[in-house]
Amino acid sequence: MTKSLGNKPEQDVGPHRWQKGQSGNPSGRPAVVQHVKELARAHTTEAIQALVEALKDPRSKVPAAMALLDRGYGRPEQTHTIRQITTIADLSDDELAAIAANVEREKLTGETRH
Repeated sequence: MTKSLGNKPEQDVGPHRWQKGQSGNPSGRPAVVQHVKELARAHTTEAIQALVEALKDPRSKVPAAMALLDRGYGRPEQTHTIRQITTIADLSDDELAAIAANVEREKLTGETRH
């Protein structure tokens, strides 16, 4: 079945495709998920007290401290450094030498590492 999606050419709109403005989950999250959240939140005070008690046990001290800090301040932000290589000029001399050595090894052994 094909339908037109705006100014795009007609394309297949299968069971997992929705038209612009149409929700893939019109009824929202299931009520069970909300119920479980409410049950868990009803025990927040006891859970925090249990974590504080766990701080006294050397075997559970660190996990309990991490859990308390995560809930109190949020988890630490994770950052990633990504280096984009678009041309051969972006490679260092060491990287180019390693590539050349691999090519030479492949020529001698006939093995490829792809």
